[in-house]
Amino acid sequence: MSVWDRDDEERGVTDCITKSVQLGELLFSFRDECEWVNKAKSWFNQSGYRSEDTLCIDQRGRACLYGSHFMAAEADGAYPIDVYVIRDDERLHNMAKARSARYLQERFG
Repeated sequence: MSVWDRDDEERGVTDCITKSVQLGELLFSFRDECEWVNKAKSWFNQSGYRSEDTLCIDQRGRACLYGSHFMAAEADGAYPIDVYVIRDDERLHNMAKARSARYLQERFG
């Protein structure tokens, strides 16, 4: 699935602002900002997934990564926001990159 990079959109970048990710199962959806505020923590806990292992996508196809993104989706009428598991192979690749970056930082400062 390709999703808009909301930060590029906010900076006015209009070309090459999509990124491909492999999504797993749909875990749940937030109907509106109020439900996100009141239910996100408990729903993530109940799902068994950490938020870092998921991707939230609004109805315009934009990734919602920060609170300001969820608030903007409310203003844009882009709810419900769907929460997907990031496929294990994608997640493991990202974890390996993070471990490599930490190793290089520790080793070479």
